[in-house]
Amino acid sequence: MKLYPVLRKRNNKKKRLKAFARKHNLKIGNILKYLLLVAAILGITICFFGTDWFLVSSVEVVKPGNFIQSKDVEVLVDSNVVGKHIFFLDKEEIVQKIKNNFLAAKTVSLVRKYPSKIEIYLEERVPVAILENSYSEADYLVDSEGFILGPVRENFGEYPSVIYEGEVIVGQFVDKKIVPVYLDLIESVNSKEMQVSSMSINQRYSHIFLKGSAEVLIGNDKNLSDSLEIVKSILQKLTLEGKKTKEIDLRYEKVIVSYE
Repeated sequence: MKLYPVLRKRNNKKKRLKAFARKHNLKIGNILKYLLLVAAILGITICFFGTDWFLVSSVEVVKPGNFIQSKDVEVLVDSNVVGKHIFFLDKEEIVQKIKNNFLAAKTVSLVRKYPSKIEIYLEERVPVAILENSYSEADYLVDSEGFILGPVRENFGEYPSVIYEGEVIVGQFVDKKIVPVYLDLIESVNSKEMQVSSMSINQRYSHIFLKGSAEVLIGNDKNLSDSLEIVKSILQKLTLEGKKTKEIDLRYEKVIVSYE
């Protein structure tokens, strides 16, 4: 079918108009997308920096425990976070400050509660023994790492007693080996069915007083179970020989036995 020249011109004109419209609509669409992106970025920027929505306004300490006062922790954290942007807080720095100032905290974690709250979770050290000291009238609770938690209170159950001859300061560590060695010593003595009247321990050795028998000295670097087995064998042998033992010293390479 042949088109007349006039119709061909009209069709060509329509095609050019459609192509022009498509080309410019595409440009307008891109411009609108760009403007929307700029508006979104601007809106987010205003929300973050132009308002107080994300500035920290409160701190809560969750489950502080028995030895750490939650108010003391809140005061420390408040001074480091309140009024600051919640997204830009240095969590590790704040957690480390808490650990440095509250040594009774075994673990510390910080949780952001958006938009403007900080929660601090503390896990306190757990007492495992009571530290008795001849230089102090009070007895102290101590954890497995030798950290002195505080004086013994009535609501704290029964713990084995450690007679410690060194200095005791609340909030500080005694020798970290002391308490594990003492607890191991109690377990070893019980397993050997030995009758003990008292025990003491210092940084270098343990001092055991056997009921109606000898005093025993064992270096803290020795295997306690093996050492007590040696003591038991010596006592049995000397009893058969009719000898009464005064002291058995296992702090050195050779065992030293003193008689009455």
